[in-house]
Amino acid sequence: CARRWFDEGDLKHIANLGKYVSAMVAAGARLTYGMQPTPAWLALVVVTSTVATVYQLYWDFVQDWGLLNPRSKNPWLRDDLVLRHKSLYYLAIVSTIPLQTSLYTRIPLFAVSKKPLVSKERKKEK
Repeated sequence: CARRWFDEGDLKHIANLGKYVSAMVAAGARLTYGMQPTPAWLALVVVTSTVATVYQLYWDFVQDWGLLNPRSKNPWLRDDLVLRHKSLYYLAIVSTIPLQTSLYTRIPLFAVSKKPLVSKERKKEK
């Protein structure tokens, strides 16, 4: 994204880079929360994960796929479709939301539950 921005000068590539940066910030917050499970870190995890998820869903739907276009000749899809079956595009829209959000909720739930990923007995075996 940054290289394309340098090469082409289009600010859209910087916005695309923001999608990846937001994911890295959210991942960093989740890792830190896993090591220091305080309410402040949990709040930061919730905020950064929410922002990253919304940003990525918007970018995937609107910018990358050209989906959710109300003026398209194909209802809520891009004008130029690569796949023959429109139902696959609608399936992608519906499945992307739970898949994206499941990635951001998994790590905080482990830390909130306070359950160790490896039992103390198992650690002793190693």
